[in-house]
Amino acid sequence: MQHVAPPSTVEPSLIRIPEGWFLMGSDSGQDCERPIHRVWINSFFLAATQVTNAEYGRFLHATATMPPPFWNDPNFHHAQQPVAGVSWHEAARYCEWLSSETGRCFRLPTEAEWERAARGGVEQKQFPWGDDPPQSLPDYGKRWLTGPEPVAQYAPNAFGLYDIGDNVHEWCTDWYDPNNVL
Repeated sequence: MQHVAPPSTVEPSLIRIPEGWFLMGSDSGQDCERPIHRVWINSFFLAATQVTNAEYGRFLHATATMPPPFWNDPNFHHAQQPVAGVSWHEAARYCEWLSSETGRCFRLPTEAEWERAARGGVEQKQFPWGDDPPQSLPDYGKRWLTGPEPVAQYAPNAFGLYDIGDNVHEWCTDWYDPNNVL
């Protein structure tokens, strides 16, 4: 009988984002979002939710890393809120630590992967939820009054991802460089 290791307690719930073509960018957004262009993305996995304070706290404890700026602010420290104020370098270090703890490769998504995942298979909408303004989201007037909301409070997108494009900013592994445009 083969021994199967129990699932890691630090590994996030992962969603497989299917491969495929999509139209990336926006004609009505910022200059860095133009022009709209067709992009192929191989399938990949992405965490179903943003990294929570509970998850990030395990990393801080295991690595004796200094906490992010809002860590002790009661409006930002609920265990199920997404961690806020983490630098790109700290986010990349968290992925490296998570990889070493789980034996799987974790990394930040590329901008193209993030946009494909956020769109949930829907093409050319202004936001991950469609063209309606953010104020149309459920309970918009009551949300984020005292910091980020706990993750997964509202329905996921068509790929099964929660809060992608709202709640807190998210890092990607690459960045836009106006001097390096095709």
